Amino acid sequence: MPQVPIRHTDPSQQTDALQRVAADVTKILTPNEEILYIALQNITALQLKKDSVVATSNRVICYKPGMLGRVVFEDFLWQDVKETKISQGFLSTDFSVETVKGQRALLGGLDKD
Repeated sequence: MPQVPIRHTDPSQQTDALQRVAADVTKILTPNEEILYIALQNITALQLKKDSVVATSNRVICYKPGMLGRVVFEDFLWQDVKETKISQGFLSTDFSVETVKGQRALLGGLDKD
């Protein structure tokens, strides 16, 4: 399988895990939209399949894999984002986003770096 381009990556993250997320996210990208960065849940997260936050050139996407290969995408256009917060803990980082219309999403247990 060809590598999906990700503009910025963290060398501490597993390349194969990043590519699995990128391959799924690529299916919902609009023309000329590119993946800028993917933040994966770290090993302290208890789920077998890890949630991720994906920043693209057009939006922020919360990627939540489910049972039987299903994936839930919760996405927010950058123009609709009112606020994002990153809360760094001892072992992991939490990410939250809020839109101008009051929609919110939170993903916890992300890789600290």
